[in-house]
Amino acid sequence: MAQSKWIMSAAVLAAALTFGIPARAQAPSAAGAPAAGSMQSKWAQVEAELEANPSLVDDPKYLAAHPRLARMLDRHPEAKEKIKKDPKGFFEAMNRRRRLFGGM
Repeated sequence: MAQSKWIMSAAVLAAALTFGIPARAQAPSAAGAPAAGSMQSKWAQVEAELEANPSLVDDPKYLAAHPRLARMLDRHPEAKEKIKKDPKGFFEAMNRRRRLFGGM
């Protein structure tokens, strides 16, 4: 019995060493798409700017400089009014949903 456990363990170890363990995905290089951390920090900057000045959601130049925000507002037109009324509450709710369900 002990010998069969040892043989099984050796076989599993040999298979693991032979086939390896898949590597985790790496962050894109500087030449590729921006890393997730930089996207999050950029979005945090947008949140802070809109909390300080919610009327930026109506500024075409601001939206052109922030295409991700512009796409979100196109898809969810009601968000524009919510941001103008209570930007901090809007982004807190959005971040809470993002943490619970993932993604944006």
